[in-house]
Amino acid sequence: EKYQQLQGGFIWDWQDQGLLAHNEKGQAYWKYGGDFGGPEIPSDHNFCINGLLFPDRSPHPAIWEVKKVYQYVKCTLVKQSPIVIRISNLYDFINLDHLELKWELISNGEIIQKGIHTQIEVDKNIILAESKNDDVETFLNLSFQLKCDWVLLQKGHEVAKEQFCLTDKIQVPHLPYFSQDSLEIENTQEQTIIYNSSVRIGFGKKSGLIESFQFQEKEIFSKSLKPNFWRAITDNDIGNNAYEILAIWKSFESLFTLDNIQINNLDNNVQIISKYKNIEWEFSYTLHYEIDPSGRIKVSAHLKMNSEEAPELPRFGFSVGINEGFEEIEYYGRGPHENYIDRKSSAHVGIYRSTVADQYHPYIRPQENGNKTDCRWLTFNGEHKMGLKIFGLPYFDFSALNYDLNDLDYDPHTPHRQHTHELQMKNNVSLNIDLKQKGVGGDDSWGADTHEAYKLLEREYEFSFLIMPFSR
Repeated sequence: EKYQQLQGGFIWDWQDQGLLAHNEKGQAYWKYGGDFGGPEIPSDHNFCINGLLFPDRSPHPAIWEVKKVYQYVKCTLVKQSPIVIRISNLYDFINLDHLELKWELISNGEIIQKGIHTQIEVDKNIILAESKNDDVETFLNLSFQLKCDWVLLQKGHEVAKEQFCLTDKIQVPHLPYFSQDSLEIENTQEQTIIYNSSVRIGFGKKSGLIESFQFQEKEIFSKSLKPNFWRAITDNDIGNNAYEILAIWKSFESLFTLDNIQINNLDNNVQIISKYKNIEWEFSYTLHYEIDPSGRIKVSAHLKMNSEEAPELPRFGFSVGINEGFEEIEYYGRGPHENYIDRKSSAHVGIYRSTVADQYHPYIRPQENGNKTDCRWLTFNGEHKMGLKIFGLPYFDFSALNYDLNDLDYDPHTPHRQHTHELQMKNNVSLNIDLKQKGVGGDDSWGADTHEAYKLLEREYEFSFLIMPFSR
């Protein structure tokens, strides 16, 4: 589009090159290089499992990004008040008479106005609406759909889409206290416990982390809320040797030593500050918690790297285990499919509802999975008459899976976990809450790194979010 004399880009491959097989339990899976013969047989392993589709032509999430980038209908936002757009037709031989435009105005994720244009005018200014809501975050969604069946596609099929942000005012959540009981502090040999009649939060004296989070006598966490800088290695990470180059970030406990913990009473709230250090790499890391009587916790992290020799971060965020019974999720962010910092233009901002089980995409070789970017809030509900909500300040990325990072990560010396069917789904939820993680790349899979714009190259990072329980 930028250079008229060039044609492309072209993607290699269209589909994964795997062969259907069944294990001794009758489970179907896809075999790839290395599955045929012993270790003495030369193989490039899953190198040819690099398509936009599975071998049976079912889609991988990346295909939605390709569709968005390749689409032949382009739009520009000419004016915001009134809302004026201009449509371009990039087809070489046909007009847009087979399409109609459906548009929506979305404020805080909810539809406030919508309309249909059955005749699409090209290269002309089109007024869609006279006004918009300036007080809250507002998006314009455009969807170009078939008016009737067309070759293999059915009426209503979406051929192209676009989203424009009209107002980026994110509302600060108003969260009134649901408990007025003052917080008490109790010390045991292992933990400092902040509690009242509604909540009980245990901070490890040796770890400085939230190790237990009880609400209405129900334990929410199955694993500590822990800083996390690592991601399960992708195929592209293997190709560019990231799993070795970035290996220092794999374990928070191995990298940092707890220096001291401070506990402060602030009127109704309790503040806890955990400070960590790494002398060898000249790193400092500070965790700042502020707890109110409702059990709402503001979590803030600050990492400073004085060493210029330290490699880039794979991600900057937290991991936590959530007990079973919180399977239903709802979030306001990009979706509904998996998306990353360098692969998100097809994932429009909206409110999406799903389950934790449906967040996992069964890549033939397990790897980083299910990320959602630019989230404003995330809610977990389930069988209990309670839930858990995370608010961004203002944004965060997340993934919520029934597999933990170790299940999905790559170990070149371990023959297990090289196929999705070898994984054992867990009942609890493995939740990642991130400022961001590096992009997935993909210029090639045998050496090319992620583009600089999508890497975490700064020497200092800060990240804050709110996490709170609630009754339903």
